[in-house]
Amino acid sequence: SIARCCGDLMPAPILATITLNARLQPMDRGVRFEDPLADFLQAYGLGEVAGGGTALAEDGAIASCDITLTLTNSAPDIQDRILAFLTDLGAPKGSQARFGPDTAARPFGALEGLALALDGACLDAGIECGLDINDTIDALRTALGRTCAFFSYWQGVQGTKLYFYGDSFAAMAAALQPRLVEDPLCEGADMAQIA
Repeated sequence: SIARCCGDLMPAPILATITLNARLQPMDRGVRFEDPLADFLQAYGLGEVAGGGTALAEDGAIASCDITLTLTNSAPDIQDRILAFLTDLGAPKGSQARFGPDTAARPFGALEGLALALDGACLDAGIECGLDINDTIDALRTALGRTCAFFSYWQGVQGTKLYFYGDSFAAMAAALQPRLVEDPLCEGADMAQIA
């Protein structure tokens, strides 16, 4: 039949999985990566974003996140364009993409990441004294300057983790250090490289 003939000519969509080495709340993942990627794929007729997910570490904190794509074409040059676009959006080092279930993972990403773990007791005491965590985040962002960005956060029983990404972990750590001494909410905070 005509329907069968035409159906046979339509290539099956290619399922791709993007694993971002980024610690993002679902809403932050959508705003920073999923929505711009969906617009990019649609603009060039390459496919669509099919979904996303968040992987958690043993302590319940965010470990990484995934974006699932259905693509009309996964030729090497198309893969390169998608990965370059994600890197331009701020994908961290250690991110990977698989263009099909049996394909090798392709590494991509350029930014380094810094997690700042704020002690829950200090946060509680600061809030009781009228201090606002959002003011602290704004001050940290100002200290980092335009080359770095606050991507997301995680809040647990023992405290809160803030996730920043930029060109250099060492430069971010050096820029934040004076602010950590000045801000009561940052007392006892720990910094760790996450990308």
